[in-house]
Amino acid sequence: KLILDQYIMNGGKTLWMIDAVNAEMDTLMRSKKIMAYPTDMNMNDFFFNYGIRINPALVKDVKKFALLRLVTGEVSGNAQYMSLPWPYFPLGINENGNPLTKNINPVKFQFPTSIDTLGRPGIKTNVLYESSEKTLLKQVPNYVDLKEISAVDSLGQNEKPSTPKIFAVSL
Repeated sequence: KLILDQYIMNGGKTLWMIDAVNAEMDTLMRSKKIMAYPTDMNMNDFFFNYGIRINPALVKDVKKFALLRLVTGEVSGNAQYMSLPWPYFPLGINENGNPLTKNINPVKFQFPTSIDTLGRPGIKTNVLYESSEKTLLKQVPNYVDLKEISAVDSLGQNEKPSTPKIFAVSL
């Protein structure tokens, strides 16, 4: 952490892609249900010093999402596929016209977590990608089940959509 901090403090540039929740697609396809759990990289204090916090919770967007291709049957020995809505593959939207993401189509995220900007003095954060306004956080550890595909247009009893969640920032 000290080496990274000194590198950045002396003008070095870094790009971070953090996977804060473990959710395996291959296991989900085999088992139809997985346990998503947080992964601790021991970097929370480092990121906090630069004005961001990574939330160890899955983002579930029920408005803007990508499709999940599933085998739905078999005809004459050939697998039949269907593309179905999957809220855990939200599309990142660039609403602020940042030069880094200008003229780029929405980006598909797979099992993303959200980022909070903390408004630290002297640190300017720019949102690059965020979810739609019909988004909720699913705290982990928790189950992710393929049965959630059928209920993608409706929220559960305890699920209330909130403000857009941030997927990517530049400092």
